Amino acid sequence: MKYHYVLTLQIPAIGIATRNDVVDLPPGTSRQAVFLRAREIAINGFAEAGELDPMDLVNRAVVVFWSLEAEEL
Repeated sequence: MKYHYVLTLQIPAIGIATRNDVVDLPPGTSRQAVFLRAREIAINGFAEAGELDPMDLVNRAVVVFWSLEAEEL
């Protein structure tokens, strides 16, 4: 089944960014697994843009918004 997620992160002294995507998930996939992967993608984007250490950003990132819902209405 396909799901759409939206994740907004703020990293103090760096900025705020929103990522969204549609993912095809097998039955039994946890919301936490999807969240952790979405957070990893967003943090890696911050890191690449600013040539920063992703592990440092994980500890500083604040979740502003998170949503995961079925793609079809």
